[in-house]
Amino acid sequence: MKTAKIINNPTLVRDMETQAILNTDKLAVRRHEQRVAELQKEASRESDIIKMKSDINEIKEMLRQLSNSSFSL
Repeated sequence: MKTAKIINNPTLVRDMETQAILNTDKLAVRRHEQRVAELQKEASRESDIIKMKSDINEIKEMLRQLSNSSFSL
């Protein structure tokens, strides 16, 4: 693969075949990948919390219905 250095940025090169700009700073790429993974975990946790809140509200509603029907007997 032929590459050309990007002026004023020693960690970037251009792939001359595809014209893509590539980052050669492996540490920066690894940090970025770790950050993306952390953000995905956080989003998953938030989604789980929202689901649990919904489940709790559903259980509360069922308990209210049970409580109201038991007083009707």
